[in-house]
Amino acid sequence: MQRGQNPEFLEQVFPTAADVEGELAKKPLSVKFPVEVDRQIREIPGYSAKVRQWVMEGMQREGQPPASAPAVDLKATIVQVLPTIPIKERTQAAKHFKKLLKAVQQGQSS
Repeated sequence: MQRGQNPEFLEQVFPTAADVEGELAKKPLSVKFPVEVDRQIREIPGYSAKVRQWVMEGMQREGQPPASAPAVDLKATIVQVLPTIPIKERTQAAKHFKKLLKAVQQGQSS
Protein backbone atom coordinates (compact mmCIF):
# COMPACT_ATOMS: atom_id res chain seq x y z
CA MET A 1 0.00 0.00 0.00
CA GLN A 2 1.36 3.39 -0.96
CA ARG A 3 1.74 6.18 1.56
CA GLY A 4 -1.50 8.02 2.24
CA GLN A 5 -3.73 5.23 0.91
CA ASN A 6 -5.76 3.71 3.70
CA PRO A 7 -8.08 0.72 3.16
CA GLU A 8 -11.23 2.91 3.12
CA PHE A 9 -9.76 5.07 0.34
CA LEU A 10 -8.74 2.03 -1.69
CA GLU A 11 -12.24 0.51 -1.34
CA GLN A 12 -13.78 3.73 -2.69
CA VAL A 13 -11.41 3.88 -5.65
CA PHE A 14 -11.33 0.12 -6.32
CA PRO A 15 -14.59 -1.35 -4.98
CA THR A 16 -14.98 -5.10 -4.67
CA ALA A 17 -17.01 -6.84 -7.34
CA ALA A 18 -20.49 -7.83 -6.16
CA ASP A 19 -20.62 -10.66 -8.71
CA VAL A 20 -17.56 -12.51 -7.39
CA GLU A 21 -17.03 -14.23 -4.09
CA GLY A 22 -13.54 -13.95 -2.71
CA GLU A 23 -10.59 -11.85 -3.70
CA LEU A 24 -10.00 -10.47 -7.17
CA ALA A 25 -6.59 -10.58 -8.83
CA LYS A 26 -4.30 -7.65 -8.00
CA LYS A 27 -3.73 -6.78 -11.66
CA PRO A 28 -6.56 -6.50 -14.20
CA LEU A 29 -6.50 -8.65 -17.30
CA SER A 30 -6.75 -6.40 -20.33
CA VAL A 31 -7.87 -7.34 -23.83
CA LYS A 32 -8.68 -5.37 -26.96
CA PHE A 33 -11.76 -6.02 -29.07
CA PRO A 34 -12.75 -4.90 -32.55
CA VAL A 35 -14.11 -1.34 -32.40
CA GLU A 36 -17.77 -2.32 -32.87
CA VAL A 37 -17.60 -5.11 -30.28
CA ASP A 38 -15.89 -2.74 -27.83
CA ARG A 39 -18.67 -0.19 -28.34
CA GLN A 40 -21.36 -2.80 -27.72
CA ILE A 41 -19.68 -4.12 -24.58
CA ARG A 42 -19.23 -0.64 -23.11
CA GLU A 43 -22.96 0.04 -23.59
CA ILE A 44 -23.87 -2.85 -21.28
CA PRO A 45 -24.64 -1.63 -17.74
CA GLY A 46 -22.11 -3.22 -15.39
CA TYR A 47 -20.11 -4.55 -18.33
CA SER A 48 -17.11 -5.63 -16.22
CA ALA A 49 -19.26 -8.18 -14.40
CA LYS A 50 -20.78 -9.36 -17.68
CA VAL A 51 -17.39 -9.82 -19.38
CA ARG A 52 -16.13 -11.68 -16.30
CA GLN A 53 -19.21 -13.93 -16.48
CA TRP A 54 -18.73 -14.60 -20.21
CA VAL A 55 -15.07 -15.53 -19.77
CA MET A 56 -15.72 -17.88 -16.85
CA GLU A 57 -18.69 -19.52 -18.61
CA GLY A 58 -16.59 -19.95 -21.76
CA MET A 59 -13.83 -21.63 -19.76
CA GLN A 60 -16.34 -24.00 -18.19
CA ARG A 61 -17.91 -24.81 -21.57
CA GLU A 62 -14.49 -25.71 -22.94
CA GLY A 63 -13.79 -27.93 -19.95
CA GLN A 64 -11.26 -25.64 -18.34
CA PRO A 65 -12.95 -24.06 -15.33
CA PRO A 66 -10.51 -22.14 -13.16
CA ALA A 67 -9.51 -24.53 -10.35
CA SER A 68 -9.97 -22.10 -7.49
CA ALA A 69 -12.25 -19.52 -9.08
CA PRO A 70 -15.66 -19.27 -7.46
CA ALA A 71 -18.75 -19.42 -9.63
CA VAL A 72 -20.14 -16.12 -10.82
CA ASP A 73 -22.98 -15.06 -8.53
CA LEU A 74 -25.76 -14.38 -11.02
CA LYS A 75 -28.12 -12.97 -8.40
CA ALA A 76 -25.50 -10.46 -7.24
CA THR A 77 -24.86 -9.47 -10.84
CA ILE A 78 -28.58 -8.89 -11.40
CA VAL A 79 -28.85 -6.84 -8.22
CA GLN A 80 -25.90 -4.75 -9.41
CA VAL A 81 -27.17 -4.27 -12.97
CA LEU A 82 -30.95 -3.89 -12.55
CA PRO A 83 -30.82 -0.38 -10.97
CA THR A 84 -28.79 0.87 -13.95
CA ILE A 85 -31.55 -0.08 -16.40
CA PRO A 86 -33.98 2.74 -17.27
CA ILE A 87 -37.16 2.52 -15.19
CA LYS A 88 -39.37 1.98 -18.26
CA GLU A 89 -37.38 -1.14 -19.14
CA ARG A 90 -36.87 -2.64 -15.65
CA THR A 91 -40.04 -4.74 -15.52
CA GLN A 92 -39.19 -6.44 -18.80
CA ALA A 93 -35.56 -6.85 -17.76
CA ALA A 94 -36.59 -8.33 -14.41
CA LYS A 95 -38.76 -10.90 -16.24
CA HIS A 96 -35.79 -11.89 -18.42
CA PHE A 97 -33.50 -12.11 -15.38
CA LYS A 98 -36.05 -14.30 -13.59
CA LYS A 99 -36.17 -16.70 -16.57
CA LEU A 100 -32.38 -16.74 -16.73
CA LEU A 101 -32.05 -17.54 -13.04
CA LYS A 102 -34.58 -20.35 -13.36
CA ALA A 103 -32.75 -21.82 -16.36
CA VAL A 104 -29.41 -21.66 -14.54
CA GLN A 105 -30.87 -23.27 -11.43
CA GLN A 106 -32.43 -26.07 -13.48
CA GLY A 107 -29.12 -26.62 -15.27
CA GLN A 108 -27.26 -26.91 -11.97
CA SER A 109 -29.69 -29.45 -10.54
CA SER A 110 -29.47 -31.84 -13.51
